[in-house]
Amino acid sequence: MEKIKKALRSIEHERNVEILYACEAGSRAFGYESEHSDYDVRFIYTHPREWYLSLFDKRDVIESTIGDIELHGWDIKKTLWLLSKSNPTLLEWLHSQIIYKESAKFLPVRTLATELIKVKPILFHYVKLGKGNCKSFRKTANQKHLLYALKSLLLVQWISVEETMPEMNLTALLETTNIPEEIKMYSYDLLNRKPIRNPEPVLSYIETVLKGYENKAKGLLDKNEIDKEKIDRIYRKLIED
Repeated sequence: MEKIKKALRSIEHERNVEILYACEAGSRAFGYESEHSDYDVRFIYTHPREWYLSLFDKRDVIESTIGDIELHGWDIKKTLWLLSKSNPTLLEWLHSQIIYKESAKFLPVRTLATELIKVKPILFHYVKLGKGNCKSFRKTANQKHLLYALKSLLLVQWISVEETMPEMNLTALLETTNIPEEIKMYSYDLLNRKPIRNPEPVLSYIETVLKGYENKAKGLLDKNEIDKEKIDRIYRKLIED
């Protein structure tokens, strides 16, 4: 969308940075947006090389809001450090199906994202989020919490089997799962933001399945070793170009 590309160009000009990658990361990325949803744009950027040669810490995040566009970006050094930790938020960005900008020289970072994924901490992350949203729904009856819990469940199911991050569209994920048909019907209503009269079956199902995956995650071993030198080479290449 042109207004988003214009906003990204404005940030590059005003902050003296180069945006290597920008994507949608909110409800639009997951396919459950409403007609009033804002745009949640996330991006990764580099400064000129001299910026990295300082003795002193500098802010490595850029935040801005332009109309209905919320922009949030991370510097490449912060990005690669978080990628080495298999940060779920960052991995979501890198698997968004709505990409507003991507530089060719960003490709090695994408490759790293598939090599460094650590299933165990990611599963724990989404299980914790899902359980928290189930608890919030029981307190508030706000259906958005049930939707977020469903999102966690779908991600956990995929990651546990495939050991990769999935495409972020939840409808596509739902179509590939073995969720019982009754629960699946409720789930489609959630994704379409339709009110559910009797949420208890889907809520209980999500809670039970998440607990099972939590127990499974406890027995997993982290398989991937971090090649720090490879990450450093990519980092140096990106800030020197």
